[in-house]
Amino acid sequence: MTDNPELIIDIGAEGGSLSAYRKKDKNGNYTFHFGTSEMGLDNNDWGISTLNKDLITDFDTLLKKIRALYPDIYNFHPVFVLPEYSTKVMYDLRNRMKNIYFDYRGWATVLNLHVNRNDREKYTESDIDKIEPHFLYTLKCIDLIDPKITDENTITNELLENFSVLKVDVDWEEELVIYDNNNYLNGLPMRELDDMYKVLVRNNPEKRLPIMKTIEEITVERLEKIENFANGLCIIHNNYELFSQNDFRNVQKENNIIESLDDFSYLRIFYENYIAQFDNNSTRKITRPEAINIDLPFIGEKAIYNDSVDFMFYFEGSQQDKKKISITVLSHLWLTDDESIIDKFCGKNKWWTKANYLNIKNRLAIDNRIIERSYISDAVRFDNDEKNMNLIHDEIKFFKPKLVVCIGTKARDIVGMRFYDFPVQFHYVKFPKYHSDNKIYKDLNEILEKLQN
Repeated sequence: MTDNPELIIDIGAEGGSLSAYRKKDKNGNYTFHFGTSEMGLDNNDWGISTLNKDLITDFDTLLKKIRALYPDIYNFHPVFVLPEYSTKVMYDLRNRMKNIYFDYRGWATVLNLHVNRNDREKYTESDIDKIEPHFLYTLKCIDLIDPKITDENTITNELLENFSVLKVDVDWEEELVIYDNNNYLNGLPMRELDDMYKVLVRNNPEKRLPIMKTIEEITVERLEKIENFANGLCIIHNNYELFSQNDFRNVQKENNIIESLDDFSYLRIFYENYIAQFDNNSTRKITRPEAINIDLPFIGEKAIYNDSVDFMFYFEGSQQDKKKISITVLSHLWLTDDESIIDKFCGKNKWWTKANYLNIKNRLAIDNRIIERSYISDAVRFDNDEKNMNLIHDEIKFFKPKLVVCIGTKARDIVGMRFYDFPVQFHYVKFPKYHSDNKIYKDLNEILEKLQN
């Protein structure tokens, strides 16, 4: 008895599609076939389904026959590739990308690679620099895979030996350059590191690549740092009963911003550890002109991994709906220009209006490299100003930053200028919403730039 055909590739075209299948025979061996339906895959105006009747016994031959009939197959819209064959498809794609015009983002998505979601249009070879280096890096590594291998799940010994020392130059025309791979991997955000690991695991489920072990070690170290950082901050906040376990248990899922942080995996992990440490304190309550709610603080990814917060930003207070859990001025979005991600958080019935968010982000115009090393919170988190001041004092003592920036007069007044037994600078700028003086933000960024090194 044989299995039913299993879909392994699905590619759409205008008015039609191409699908490839595999089927296991009674001996446990796979045979492959493909077919098309409707119009769009060639120049004929046929409107019937076609099925390739050749007996195909390996995946490489399947791809070759598909390309022979439809040379521009990669120009069409990818819908699905069985993960087991994604490495071979990536290799095939990589060898042909200089001579075709295709949708990088679509193929990267189907092959489970992360690319900039804002790049929705198609790109030619001359636009390669617009694609995230992570995608290029993965495709370059595919060059080391032997295209003649028959085991769909095996990566060759050559790749085993070389993958762990590769780093790609962003210039597509340059040759591969050998670098210290640990530095490259340590520089990747958690999301990209996870994506790369998934590609490797999917295509090498049994063998252990050196780079897989390296990524695992980096990930374990990062998770430990996230947990320690979250625990340390929560000890301070729990002492002030800033939040309670009940605050997070009682909120509806769609109102809890943490549930929407899939694009910021390190931050979601941080909040999960942070929240777990709170006691069943009294439910948070605040009613002041400057604040009617308490937002989660933001922490940059590099601040955690470097064990050092270099910059602290205090806004005045949260005007968020009391039914919602949010992040101070949605500062996590300062890390991205991807409109699809921003729209998850800004808009009707979400956490803020897009206009208000963009006004603050664009006028402050703080570099991502600064945000990645920053802690951002509100100054007004309690009705009592002395309590607000004491909490800020404890946070500054805990983080020991280079610079504390107060945004708004109330934030400036509560933060104050205190003496610390470590060097720290203070700076004040007006809240962006209420004036048109943009020079003060340019001056702020000049200060941040000088302190960056």
